[in-house]
Amino acid sequence: MRKLAENVFRKCLESVEPKMCVEKALQISANYLSITNSKLDKIPISNSTNFVVIGFGKAVVGMSKGIIEKLPKNQTQIHLIAPKNQQGAQNFGDNFEVNFAAPNNLPDEDSVFYTEKLLEKIDELDSPQTIFIFLISGGGSALFCSPIDGVKLAEKLEIIKILVKNGATIQQLNIVRQKLSKVKGGGLLKGIKKGKAISLIISDIIDNPLELIANPTAEAPNLVQFQNHIISSNSLALEAIYSNLPTNYSTQIITSSLSGNATEIGQEFARILRSRNANFGDVFGAKIPDLKFPMALIFGGETTVILKGDGKGGRNQEMVLACLNELQNQEIEYEFCFLSAGTDGQDGPTNAAGAIISNSDLLSEDLKTLPPSEFLANSDSWNFWRQFQQGKCHLITGPTGTNVMDIQILLIDRKQ
Repeated sequence: MRKLAENVFRKCLESVEPKMCVEKALQISANYLSITNSKLDKIPISNSTNFVVIGFGKAVVGMSKGIIEKLPKNQTQIHLIAPKNQQGAQNFGDNFEVNFAAPNNLPDEDSVFYTEKLLEKIDELDSPQTIFIFLISGGGSALFCSPIDGVKLAEKLEIIKILVKNGATIQQLNIVRQKLSKVKGGGLLKGIKKGKAISLIISDIIDNPLELIANPTAEAPNLVQFQNHIISSNSLALEAIYSNLPTNYSTQIITSSLSGNATEIGQEFARILRSRNANFGDVFGAKIPDLKFPMALIFGGETTVILKGDGKGGRNQEMVLACLNELQNQEIEYEFCFLSAGTDGQDGPTNAAGAIISNSDLLSEDLKTLPPSEFLANSDSWNFWRQFQQGKCHLITGPTGTNVMDIQILLIDRKQ
């Protein structure tokens, strides 16, 4: 079960690989640019069209590789801001500029400096022959940053820190970021007065609201033509998990909108596993259908953590730790495996994507010297999983180069 859960999680990461998502979405012919399965108009192009690719977010390096395969090189410029943890890992060619900023997914002075450079580049290259292609993904809010006049970057960071510490959702964070930013909420497009623009978006927000993803670009009053397209999301990742599970599993996608406090969600997963006769009932607002054993329940979304100490961790590690805390020293009547992980490979400010547990972990001798409740009380899930069972429950993928929120996989079977 444990191996199966990890394998299907990695398969889901492959399904949302940014380069492939762009290649599938972007259609180029001699005369038109269009998006696969889109009902919006095709955009006319010619030998005199200038393609200007502007990108920011965790997935933009991979996304840009999909662009390179599609656009004529002598008519294309690419300008990106990517996370510093991707620095030095890529080989870029001519007309391809990549700058790096925002360590630990927080904006820094490099973010502000390179944002200003991108804005200058947009103003410089705007023309009736220009088509701007914006590549936008999770993490873009930290990379593409320009505080409003009168607000310093340090002040903005302090406000965001307070919100995060008190469990603010990504939607709430992005609403506040808009109010404190010159470029979010459509500000990016104000410099385009002659050209056309299209956005290819990898969504990292529940229900994919365009106005809240990385840099909202919903308003385009000056443009002759502007289009937004979501090319990858959490739902796509969940479908990949569904299709890669063995056919003998009774499988159900429960929700792609899981939200709330990570500790409380972990406790709810423990409640599922303590249920008798597979009568799981309502979970997170959705009724789990009657399924046959073995069964697989799939969840997606993004939870929050209310920081309670000076520890180190992330929402996925905390969720699994809270589940373990509820179930420790108990004999569960099912065989089970529970995995929770971030698709970006970075759960909070750590090197882990998440954590995974199964029956044997509930009775580990390590629980005597590593009480889960104490680590939860200090918001220190990373240090718990680093030590527990010599780290075997830590799920470490490294940065994946994309971000479509989090995944939870719960596998349940009768005991043999």
